[in-house]
Amino acid sequence: MTSGVPAPRATDRATVVPAASSRGGLAGIAGGCFALFAATLPLAIAPMNIAAGLCAVATLAVWLTRPGPRWVSSPVDRPAIAWLAAMGLATALAADPAASVPGLGKGLIPAATGLAAWHATDRRRGAAAIAALLAVGSIAALWGCARFFAAGGKFPARAIGFSGSWMTFGLQMMVLVSLAIGIAIAAPSRAWRAGAIAAGLAGAAAVALSFTRCAWLGLAAAIAAILGLRRPWALILLALAVAVTTLALPGDFGDRLRSAFDPAHPSSRERAMMWQAGARLFRDHPVTGVGLVNLRPLLDRYRSPMASEHPAHLHDSYLQAAVTTGAIGLVAFLALCVGLLRASGSGPPGLRRGRGLAAGVRLGVTAGVAGLLVAALFDHAFGDEPLLFLIFTLAGIAWASRGWSEGPDAGAPAPHPRGSHPA
Repeated sequence: MTSGVPAPRATDRATVVPAASSRGGLAGIAGGCFALFAATLPLAIAPMNIAAGLCAVATLAVWLTRPGPRWVSSPVDRPAIAWLAAMGLATALAADPAASVPGLGKGLIPAATGLAAWHATDRRRGAAAIAALLAVGSIAALWGCARFFAAGGKFPARAIGFSGSWMTFGLQMMVLVSLAIGIAIAAPSRAWRAGAIAAGLAGAAAVALSFTRCAWLGLAAAIAAILGLRRPWALILLALAVAVTTLALPGDFGDRLRSAFDPAHPSSRERAMMWQAGARLFRDHPVTGVGLVNLRPLLDRYRSPMASEHPAHLHDSYLQAAVTTGAIGLVAFLALCVGLLRASGSGPPGLRRGRGLAAGVRLGVTAGVAGLLVAALFDHAFGDEPLLFLIFTLAGIAWASRGWSEGPDAGAPAPHPRGSHPA
């Protein structure tokens, strides 16, 4: 390692291994496909799936033709396997297994963590992926804002990016703003700081204009996580700012924000009745759940006669996991959430005082994961494939960044940890 950055701990050496050099040949093609995949993460699911397929095929070709490690283990691996097993068990025991089988595909998305980590152990690839993600995310943010103003510039018009859903768009932008803030705080390079600030401002405008309340709450939680790690005393200022904003913000923004805390608001009442129906459904299927099915027919049997909505899911990822996969799946899902946090924030330098691009990436991704976990209390964020690809890919890059050099030769691939082999 370059002087000034601690080497990975002995316990990490088995999990931080260099990917193939990003320069030339098949490895270069695979690295380019990975950067392309990262660039599609703020877009729609179709280009994302195409880029993911290209990246997987190119990476597999490198693994088959070059010596070296085939995977980078992370704290996500074991809980992801447990979560997939719980989904499989719930499917096998569901009243309609065939209807549950298509939902198993989402259980494979956490594998993006290992794929991203393998590529991002080469600092060039990791940095290129982050730069592509922030650049395309900025374009998506500006496009979403433009669509909002083209639709009248007033709620109920909402900013929608390329995903076609303001909920997905708002949460995508929340994660990217968190990443940008982390890089702006910790990265020593003026270019990285300037780019992160520009991306963060564009993304913050998009979050605001999406009028997605769970994204607003998630961003507040992400900022609280960053301040708690870097400037704990500033949490008091944040709390005051949130309180004043909630009470005094005028117009549609203020009305929308205050409705999130008003139990008498029609949307809040509907959400409460929805969760009550989900709780009753869980009590009747407590161990392995009802399977990975559209919940609308089942919830209609349990819904309050005063409810007017007919939801297909529960707008709460934790309750959704409990209902669809039972207590077994809920435990696995919570373990997966912990694994995401561990993969995002582990490694030297610490999140509290670390400097450098790697520290900024880990700080921002950790905050983004925290924000998404809070948002998942109010929306089924973990049922949204674009969000899953985004958060698990970022967790993999953050995990791999523990081995990045931050010295004058930071553009060079990280040196090989003892006992590893170059890919």
